[in-house]
Amino acid sequence: MNRDFPEKIRRGFSLPFRRLWNLVIPRTCYFCNIPLPEDSSPFHDQNAEIAEPDVDFTGVEPEFSASEASFPEGLSFCQKCLEAFRPDFAKRCRYCGMKLSDAAHPCGTRPEAFNFTHLGFDAVIPLGDYRGMLREATLRMKHRRYEGLSHEMGRFYAFYHGKTLRELRLDCVVPVPMHWLMRMSRRTSAAEVFAESLAKTLGIPMFPHLVRVNRLTRLQRSLKPEHRAANVAGCFSVRHPLPAWAELQKTELRHIFENRRILIVDDVITTGATCNELSRLLKTELGVNYVVVAVLAKARGRSLAQAEEAADDDW
Repeated sequence: MNRDFPEKIRRGFSLPFRRLWNLVIPRTCYFCNIPLPEDSSPFHDQNAEIAEPDVDFTGVEPEFSASEASFPEGLSFCQKCLEAFRPDFAKRCRYCGMKLSDAAHPCGTRPEAFNFTHLGFDAVIPLGDYRGMLREATLRMKHRRYEGLSHEMGRFYAFYHGKTLRELRLDCVVPVPMHWLMRMSRRTSAAEVFAESLAKTLGIPMFPHLVRVNRLTRLQRSLKPEHRAANVAGCFSVRHPLPAWAELQKTELRHIFENRRILIVDDVITTGATCNELSRLLKTELGVNYVVVAVLAKARGRSLAQAEEAADDDW
């Protein structure tokens, strides 16, 4: 018996109901709200060849998992938005995420940027630069009414970087946590929703409550780049549900996560101070071996760029 037969039956029954639902509530683009065609995947190039990435993170050239001519299937985005969000396939620095061709690339003048072996993250993979429609999307994702956009951006990110992340043999996903007062104010966490969609698409378990924020820090966007590291220093800690058993739980958690490979997920990265502090905690407290950071956008600091490219971080 064909194993795909039950799935074909399910699709046969669901198709009429889906078309009826689309007649009542037409599908629209999650970003610009224009009506979408009835076909759920009109922009995917079925004949486009998928590029085989050369995943070698000993260098500084993260590769994309799909060819430039293809689009992901089934996303609620119009063709204009898909083209605007698509990566530009430029070679980027694995440590700061900035384009290697950029004259303001800081790693050439800051040797300490390469010193991430033991305390900080080992690589960062951004989808694009913090400008234009991608900047507007990250700003919208900070509000509860755009949680659907956060889910779609997670699937969009997985299409272009999924193969690279799978070949890195990552064990779990950890979103950058948010202080409970900030979460109560915004009623959502863009990093957590984005990470949930990304983890589900990749088939990797997610631990959203592994780390907590100890204090309410100043917003990173209000600080100069050189002051951001001090602002988040020591603000994270491993969460222990039962304080009386903290030492026992700490030993058990370290046994679980020791020598693991973790994917940290955030929406925007500027100086990397927040992700660097979280990576340091995971490596020193839990014995994590390798940390990769997945972000939607790479922003410059205010001293290096115009106001449009300075990230409005949650921290």
